[in-house]
Amino acid sequence: PLLASGTMTDITARKQEEEIIRFMATHDGLTGVPNRSLARDRFTMAMNMSRRHDGAVAVMFIDLDSFKPVNDKYGHEAGDAVLKEVANRLCASVRDTDTVARIGGDEFMLVITEVKDRAALGSLAEKIIRRLMEPIVFRRKKIHIGASIGIAVAPADGENIDGLIKLADEAMYEVKTSGKNGFAFVGG
Repeated sequence: PLLASGTMTDITARKQEEEIIRFMATHDGLTGVPNRSLARDRFTMAMNMSRRHDGAVAVMFIDLDSFKPVNDKYGHEAGDAVLKEVANRLCASVRDTDTVARIGGDEFMLVITEVKDRAALGSLAEKIIRRLMEPIVFRRKKIHIGASIGIAVAPADGENIDGLIKLADEAMYEVKTSGKNGFAFVGG
């Protein structure tokens, strides 16, 4: 051919916008951690891997203790800062193969892969509680919160993510009613 003709369009900006939209659909807008939808997907992948290797996966349902007074006393900006710091501390407490998700308000969920035993999960829960009880500084004010954690383990407690979340949530409420700042496994 002696002549070629055509047009070229730079779609870099459009691709970046698509990536931002995809991120927003799967992550919490405030903390940047996965949302419930992505956590469900990660749980499904973890369960498939655990079945292949005859392993277990845990769901930890975390509700912050003493969070409402933060918003009441210091305002929602302080509450947002606390939630961001909680997400950071949770991410720093788990492995890269685990998932930290914010599922609403002051509730978080962890999907823990390659679970060795309940003792290891108990140690992780204690570590998380200790880290979350450390003061969070907001505008030179020390804010104190805690955490109540319910733990369900698949496949022992079931394999359906919704059922496991419900069981972990129930275990978490047992902790709330018995004094807070603690953890409980499904069934005691």
